[in-house]
Amino acid sequence: RDSGTRGDWGGRQLKRCIEFAGMVQYCSFDLEKFVRLESGESQRPDCVLYLPNKRTVIVDAKTPMDAFLQAIRTSDVDERKRLLQKHADQVRAHLDVLDTKAYWKQFPDSPDFVICFLPKEALFSAALEADPSLIDYGTGKVILSTPTTLIALLKAIAYGWQQVEMARDAQSIRETAITLYDKVASLYDSFSAIGERLKST
Repeated sequence: RDSGTRGDWGGRQLKRCIEFAGMVQYCSFDLEKFVRLESGESQRPDCVLYLPNKRTVIVDAKTPMDAFLQAIRTSDVDERKRLLQKHADQVRAHLDVLDTKAYWKQFPDSPDFVICFLPKEALFSAALEADPSLIDYGTGKVILSTPTTLIALLKAIAYGWQQVEMARDAQSIRETAITLYDKVASLYDSFSAIGERLKST
């Protein structure tokens, strides 16, 4: 129930998703990246993902959970319904906060959206049950994501990184082959010169 503990837990869940999706080996993300704004204020997004085309995607893992935790602890049906509606309202309010922060403006290579990571599927389903319009509400500048959908997104990004690595390796092989060809041609020219000298001798 402690906000600091929840933040750490959300961050760990996010990192596990990144590791599970195979992003670690590409060193293609930064956690808790510090950004200084032109106004002098600072921002610290939970995660910055680096895409193969040198683009970035910002992920926020700070999730409102107070009302949700209260809802699962109560046995009163009406009270639970009220608390789940409050939970949905808190999620909506958090989306508004992220929209106001406009992380994408601080990262020029970022598309005009940020991913709001809900570290537990139940947080997402409970919010949608109380307020189905959250799906449409979250398809603008702020996109809601759960571990399942985030892993799918990260796997797509990891696949993109693999293609970039393959293209880079192919380019390296091509450059090495050109160098080898040039050296073989030079060797042939040297042997031809030696042959001409022997004939002359």
